[in-house]
Amino acid sequence: MNDPAAPISRRRINQLSNPTASMNVKQDRASFPVNPYIILVGGIIGVSTGAIFARLADAPALVTAAYRVGLASLILVPLAVWKARDELRRLSGRDINLAMLAGFFLALHFATWISSLDYTAIANSVVLVNTIPLWVGLLNSPTDKPAVQCGQTEWSL
Repeated sequence: MNDPAAPISRRRINQLSNPTASMNVKQDRASFPVNPYIILVGGIIGVSTGAIFARLADAPALVTAAYRVGLASLILVPLAVWKARDELRRLSGRDINLAMLAGFFLALHFATWISSLDYTAIANSVVLVNTIPLWVGLLNSPTDKPAVQCGQTEWSL
């Protein structure tokens, strides 16, 4: 049943059928108050319309980017503190510094992307921004170790 020649999805499904792993997944899904597909559809709508609303904003690009990140933070920070208080307390100084570095690059991303809406069509900008996973895959050398190994996350197939 654990044939290495089997497709990755079958091996992953077999890993999830492990009684201890499936128990955790079922418990998490049972305690989740909203259907995940509703959140997925909302995320797709948000990503799809974000560029349109950023272009319609009557403010400079950096102000629009700051408002976008600031409003998202007003929603996500209290939720993170409420749901993951213990994990946040256990963060090391290195973890916090890496998170701040990631935040810097996110700010740089939003500043350049929203600025690009003034110079090109919305469709061009969105297509270029959403090719980031392709560039990461192309620019990583074949010898690089992936950041997330198969089997580390129970929620992805």
